[in-house]
Amino acid sequence: MLKSDRWIRKMSQEHDMINPFSEKQVRDGVISYGLSSYGYDLRVADEFKRLVDREHGIVVANVTSAQPLEPADLAAIAERVQAMAGARVEVQAAVDPELIGGLTVRVGDRLIDASVRGRLARLRDSLVAGAR
Repeated sequence: MLKSDRWIRKMSQEHDMINPFSEKQVRDGVISYGLSSYGYDLRVADEFKRLVDREHGIVVANVTSAQPLEPADLAAIAERVQAMAGARVEVQAAVDPELIGGLTVRVGDRLIDASVRGRLARLRDSLVAGAR
């Protein structure tokens, strides 16, 4: 969904999306701040999408696994995250072989680490703490 320049201007001022914001950026009623011909700076696109998602009750779950996951697995993860977050979930999947096995799920500032690498790191930390 596209928002009007008036809405973008209001959100940029209220949520500090374009910093520093200057009235000189507004030409003929259109915000012109940088690389985008659409009237808003592409450097704020991620924050803009996050605000729109929040407005629509959507959270993003970044799922990283050691191996590519099947669509059914991603759907099951989305269902569990939706139950935890109480919001609709958009899953973004990535592969990181350094996890060795398992996966991590990040929603906002919350991280669920069910990877082999994470388990080994926690085991190492507990052994080091026990040796003191």
